[in-house]
Amino acid sequence: MKNRLLGIDLFKGIAAYAVIMVHSGDETWGIPIKPEAEYFRLLFYFAVPFFLATSFYLMVNKAKNQISRKFWLSRIERILIPYIIWTVAYITLKLAVFPLTNQIEQIDSILQDKLGIIFFGAASYHLYFLPLIFTGSLLIFLARELQNKRVSLKYMGLLLILSLAAYQILVWSGNSFRLGQNSAFSSLLQFLEPDSISYVIARIFFVLLAWLIRCLPYLLAALIYVRMNLSQFYLNQNINTFIIFLFF
Repeated sequence: MKNRLLGIDLFKGIAAYAVIMVHSGDETWGIPIKPEAEYFRLLFYFAVPFFLATSFYLMVNKAKNQISRKFWLSRIERILIPYIIWTVAYITLKLAVFPLTNQIEQIDSILQDKLGIIFFGAASYHLYFLPLIFTGSLLIFLARELQNKRVSLKYMGLLLILSLAAYQILVWSGNSFRLGQNSAFSSLLQFLEPDSISYVIARIFFVLLAWLIRCLPYLLAALIYVRMNLSQFYLNQNINTFIIFLFF
């Protein structure tokens, strides 16, 4: 009997198929890809940004109230439990399939990065999104503070621009989260011994930090849109539609 935003539900289905299109025959299959196929695949890269934008738009509405135990139990049920189930499923499937296809050497490559499997979705190429979105949920505390202190739209916009710049710097410097390697801030990790405890702690910390930096612009954009949507100056539906189009 919950109220649903049917437009978002519909587009979630479209975005789910877009994820399939992105990962169908991509470079992780180890086969040649024609340039036309790569250009065609670009049409479907909206999927992950859409899921992030939707998640934070729906999440910021809950930040107004006290963040309860129920909220975190819901996040665990909707994110962490599916993550654990699908991690086990992918590992089990690969361990069963590789011996049948004479790829025994692949088994060692799967199991050697246990840290990545547990925390970063290394069991399969796309599972990283679930721990990413769970990590981003920690930003709800920041959202609550910004809402409670009634930070002005001007400063929120400035924070949004700074957060976008921070993420672009992270990407351009090669320190963003890297699929396959399942690490972030590689330029800093290289100064640590790979087998040391400090390396393990730093690797987890840097990945979580990179994910928070990636999620922050979505949180701030959601806060700005919600604030503008409630403002008397933005009650016109056409203006709201135009604003959300620009965000998209």
